[in-house]
Order: sequence, then structure tokens, then C-alpha cells
Amino acid sequence: MAVFQPIDEPLLDVQVGLEVAVKAPNTSRAIPRPLLLGVLAYLAVYGTWLVFRWGPHGDAAQIGDAAFVPITLVAVAAAYRAAARCRADRRIWQAWSLIGLALVFYLLGDVVQLIYESIGTEPSPSLSDPLYLMFYPLFFAGLLRFPMARSRHGGVRLLIDAATIAIGAGSVVWFLVLGPTAVESTSSFLTGFVASCYPIGDLVLIVGLIHVLLRVEVRSAHRALQLLGAGIGLYVVADVIYGWLELHSTYTGGGSVNALWMTATALFAFAAASQGQSLAASRSAGPDEQLLAVQRSRFIALPYLAVAVVFVLLIGSQLGRPFFPTLSLTLAALAVTGLVSLRQIISQRDLLDAHRQLSAAHTKLAVLARADPITALPNHRALASTIDAELARSKRHERGCALLFLDIDHFKEINDACGHAAGDRALRELGELVNKALRSMDTLGRWGGEEFVAVLPEIDAEYAMTIAERVRQTIAAHLFDIAGGTHLTVSLGVATYPHNGSTRGALLDAADRAMYAAKWLGRNQTFSASDPVVTSIESSRSGSSTPDEHVIMGAVDALALLVDIRDKGTSEHSLHVAKLAQHIAIALHCTPEQARAVYLGAKLHDIGKVAVADTILHKAEPLTAEEWKAMRKHPAIGADVVGRIGRLADVAPIIRGHQERYDGSGYPEGLAGEQIPLEARIVGVADAYDAMVSDRPYRERMTIDDALAELHRCAGTQFDPDVVTAIDRVLSREHASHAA
Repeated sequence: MAVFQPIDEPLLDVQVGLEVAVKAPNTSRAIPRPLLLGVLAYLAVYGTWLVFRWGPHGDAAQIGDAAFVPITLVAVAAAYRAAARCRADRRIWQAWSLIGLALVFYLLGDVVQLIYESIGTEPSPSLSDPLYLMFYPLFFAGLLRFPMARSRHGGVRLLIDAATIAIGAGSVVWFLVLGPTAVESTSSFLTGFVASCYPIGDLVLIVGLIHVLLRVEVRSAHRALQLLGAGIGLYVVADVIYGWLELHSTYTGGGSVNALWMTATALFAFAAASQGQSLAASRSAGPDEQLLAVQRSRFIALPYLAVAVVFVLLIGSQLGRPFFPTLSLTLAALAVTGLVSLRQIISQRDLLDAHRQLSAAHTKLAVLARADPITALPNHRALASTIDAELARSKRHERGCALLFLDIDHFKEINDACGHAAGDRALRELGELVNKALRSMDTLGRWGGEEFVAVLPEIDAEYAMTIAERVRQTIAAHLFDIAGGTHLTVSLGVATYPHNGSTRGALLDAADRAMYAAKWLGRNQTFSASDPVVTSIESSRSGSSTPDEHVIMGAVDALALLVDIRDKGTSEHSLHVAKLAQHIAIALHCTPEQARAVYLGAKLHDIGKVAVADTILHKAEPLTAEEWKAMRKHPAIGADVVGRIGRLADVAPIIRGHQERYDGSGYPEGLAGEQIPLEARIVGVADAYDAMVSDRPYRERMTIDDALAELHRCAGTQFDPDVVTAIDRVLSREHASHAA
């Protein structure tokens, strides 16, 4: 039996995810106007002072360094104010707290520098240098605390890329500016080392900035990070200039380098002021990997360009007489080569992982394309393929196969009354039940809505009907777990290859017609496409299914259930009589409408027994004359009950007359011959036959031959001879079909 598993995990829609992320609101806030205007005015005053240099000339360095303190204090306050606003978001709070601490160390370095300048002596390096240098690792740690897109290896790759780019940029600065100066400088080793630490710190900041800008979530505060990036850029420029001046022993405070540092610090203050309250809402579930790929696509070539630059510089340093030792560039070349190689290894591993995930997703999609999402059974498409394959196999080996077309009765009422969730549970439960009733080689699938189709290989018509009836009885006996326990019924149609068709369309159409006949004639039954009843009903099929039709059949089912509650087993007996009676009607060339009326009348022929006492209904001994008198009232009572249902009025005469005898000795009215409606005469014969071949408390069942002999013996007295001849033909045809 085919087994299909539902897919639990939904596949990510990249395009939709990107659209959602792009449309999400930014969490940045506007820079407060007083802060913006005040800082800009302060910078303007300092810039004017640089141009005109009013005041004592000898105090320029001290004035310049002192002017740095207020702007740094503002940046520290803005950073910790941003951290306070984002206390609910731990990562943002930590990021701005670390950046604020970095600025505090820078401020302490300025204070120490002012002290040196006030006493008129400044060693190189000085105690202010370690304070300044502490700025870099703390600021770098703060950058890394900003929330970033989650990925398995993306963070490592981006860090490698950032380091590669930074080494490439540092190599350019070293080759063009710092390297030649360091070689020619007469400064001490310690002075040169400390002066070189500043651009190294700048490289660390560049690595952190690139890492953050490439990985930070799209919905985070871009303005804050952009301002931080601009500030870091100015710091890099200022530090490179400072290192060059320091190596030449020409640096003095209060110059243009200070202006760059102050502007960078002002940008840090603006960045902190523009930070929104929290990024927590913006870091809700989203397609981080896809957003990361979009952001990184603009920078994908930079690491490889950095490698090329380092090697070009290394080669250039060897042309002619090298102006400084090339060990540094050699180490840089080895470093970028190793980083890029490591990146390629990680990327290759990620590609293999992605390939495995894509293969798994493809497999799941293939299953999803062939599985019904509610029942996990094969869907319409999968069933069509299965039917085609089974027909091809049956044709090749000249073997039979069959289709069962199953439709749940009154399923719309289940959905309307209990909701679609309950309806879905019922569909799943029914699928499990049917699978248990089928053979292991059979395939059950959901055709659509409340319709199911089962493909039965290696089977003949009789066995297919047996399995179909077993399915029907299994479902009818089951209590479904909806609305506190509900019974459902199904109508089934059976079509077999090659008798009812040799193509998928022909077999499905035949099975559907048989299923419709089961619906039209009362539901909860099984019909073969070869049944003459199906052929007869097909001509009247168009337009017969109306809302009133559903109401009528519901009323018939309710009345039949009422009788069965009073007299257990009556419902099964009535169903047998109804099926046999409708076959007799078709054999007598009745119209489909007459055959349907015969079916309904037979199904309700014992409805009047609800008025008969239980002591009479359940009596094991023969009835007394008085009890027979009470029992003989049930046809008239049943006709009166059914006759009050307007759309069943034409069925009432059948119920009233089914106990009349052909010779006029029956009840309740003593009608004879043609006075008895033909439909009632048909039901009377079918009722008598089923009673004879069924066990009764007061006698054992008769054989089919004995029952037929009894019918022929009573033909012309109790039964209509034409109807007896018709039932003989019907039973003989069924016997021949079973024998075949």
C-alpha cells in the first residue's frame, strides 16, 4: 500500500522574505536639534580658531587638546544615554556601553596629555598612549555586540573578508606612507612601535566596521552605524597622519589632526543620539541568510582585490633597489593568502551543505507534489499516475484491476456544523479506516473534497464488490472523533478493467456513475458500474441533485434509523429489500423515477412498526390473532407518517400496499391485482424473499432455491406472477455473475 508522509517544515520564500524585511520600519531616531546645532557650532568655533590662531601662540597645543575634552564628554554622555534607552535589548545596551567606555579611556588620555602640556614636558611615548590605545579594542568589542544576522558560517567568512580587506588597506598605507618613514626615522624603537600601534588599531576598527555593516540586520538602526562608520573613517585618516608626523618628530597638538579627531568624536555622539530605543522588534524571525547574501553581493570582490593589491605591492618593492625591508609585505601576502584559502574551504563546505539541504528539499517537494496535505494520502495527480501504471500493467499481463470511487455522505453538514478543522480530522480518520479495510497491495488516495479513489490490482468484479462493501460497513460501524462521536456513511461505486473501461478516464467515469447511483438511491450503499440500475439512473442524472434532494434523503435516513432503534436489524433488512426491489423494478423496465420510488418505499416499508408494541415486535413465538391484528396496522400507519412529508407523498402508497395480496386477501385494504400499485407489488415480493432467506426467532432461514420455489408456488395468489418472474431473472443474473 502506498505510504505518503506529510511535510512538516515549510520552505522559505526568499522573495517574500526580502520584501517583508525591506518594508519593515527603521528603528533610527532623529538627532536632537540642540545637540546637532551645539556640536556643529562648537566645531565651527574650533575651526575658526585653527585658521586665525588668536591667543598666545605657545599655548596652541594645550588649547587644542583642551578643546577636545568637551566634545569627548558629549560623546560619552550620548553613548551611555543610548545604552540606557536600549536597556531592554541586551546586545544594544552592551554595544553602546563598550563604545562609551572606549570614549572614556580616550578622554582620560586627553586629560593626561593636558597635564603633560601644562608642565611643559611630553615624553614619547607617554602615559597617554596606553589610554588612547585602549580605545581601539573596546570600540571594536562594542561594534561586534550590535545584533547581526544569524548564519552558520557567514560570520566567520565575513570576519575573514574584513581582515583580508583591512590587511590590504594597511599594506597600501605601509607601502606609501609609514614603511618608508619608519625605515628612515631616527626615533627610538619604542616610539616607532607605539606610533605604529595607532594604524594597527585603526585596522582593527576597520575589520569590525566591515564585519558589522555586512552582517547587521536590515531593520536595525542604519543611521547610527553609518555615522559610526564615518567617524571611524576620519579616525583612520587622522591616525595615519599622526603616525607619519610622529615618526618624523613633527607632531604638535592643536593642529588639523585634532580637528579630524574632534569631528570623528562628534560623529560618534550623533550616532549614539540617532540610536532608536531597541532593535528587538526588528530582529523578529526573518530570512537572515538571504538578506546577508544581498548585502554582501556588493563587497564580494573586495577580499580578492585586497590579495591582488598586496602581491602587486610586494612585487613593486622588489623592482630596483628596495627602499625598505620587504618582510612586512611578505608576511601580509602570506596572511591574505591564508585567509582567502581558509575562506574558500569554508565556502566549499557551505556549498556542500547547501547541496545536501537542496536535495532534501527537492525530495520533500516531490513528496508534497504527490501527497494530499490533509490526509497524507496520494493526491489527485499521484492517483492518476498510479491508475495509468496499473492499467498498463494489467494490459501487459492480461489481468484485471478495479477502481473504488468513494464519497462521504452529507459531509458538507459536518463542515458547517463542526468546522473545517473537524472535517479535516474526519478525512484523516476515514483515510486510515479505509486503508485498514483494503489489501496491502491496494492504493488509496484523496481525489478531491470528500471523494476518495482506491486502486485495486489483481482483482475481479465480485471480489472488488466484496472489498467495497467491507469498506462501507467498516466506516458505517465506526464512531468518528468529531462532535463528541459521530457516525459517517459513504457511497461507493466500483468499476473494473476491462469490463467497464480500458482507460483511466473511462474507468473513473464508470465508477463515478456507480457512486452517483448509490447517492441517488439513498446513500450508504455500494454499486457496480455493471449494475443495470446505474445505466438506468444515468439518463435522469442531470439536474436531479438539489438542496431539496438532500433534505429528502436526510429525512429517509432519519426515519430508517428510528425504526432500527425500535426493532434492531430492521434497517439492514430494509436496505436489502430496497436494493433487491430496485433491481426488480429495472428488470420490469420501470423508469428511473419509479425505481427510485421503489427503493425509498422499500427502505421505509416497516416505518409503521414504531407504533407496534415491543412485546409483539420482539416475540420469539408465533403471534396470536390479537397480536396479528395490531401488527397488520403498521402499513397504514407508516403510509400516514410518510405521506405527511410532502416530497415523499408518492412513496406512501407503496408502503400502504406492500402487504396486499394479488388475490385480494391481504391488508390493510384488501386490494387485488392491478389495484395494488406496481411499486407496492415489487416491494412485497422483495420483502417476502428477504424474510425467507433470513433467520427469524421462530425459524431458520431458507435456501435461495427454496425461497424462489415458494415465490413461484404463491404466484397468482399472494404475489404478482410478473414480479416473481422478474426476481427470478434478477437472482439468476446475479448468480451467473458471481459464478463468472
